[in-house]
Amino acid sequence: MEISLEVKGPEGFVLHGASSLTQISRDPADIVGQTINENHQYPDGFVLFLGTMFAPIQDRAAKGQGFTHVEGDHGDGRHAQSLAG
Repeated sequence: MEISLEVKGPEGFVLHGASSLTQISRDPADIVGQTINENHQYPDGFVLFLGTMFAPIQDRAAKGQGFTHVEGDHGDGRHAQSLAG
């Protein structure tokens, strides 16, 4: 599975990033199994944040200044199931 992120800014800036869950060290199902079990229950549920596996390094305003969000940014995150298996 691949997770992708796109950020669009009001000034026309567009940032694309993607990462594959095959690159993380633990299977998310294993993490869930360690989180919910006979010793740990969450009757109201829980949210598992795996984070993103990339950091935006694309310059936004000026060369060498890197990326920062600005007011008006819109983000879109998606996942796509691998077709390979």
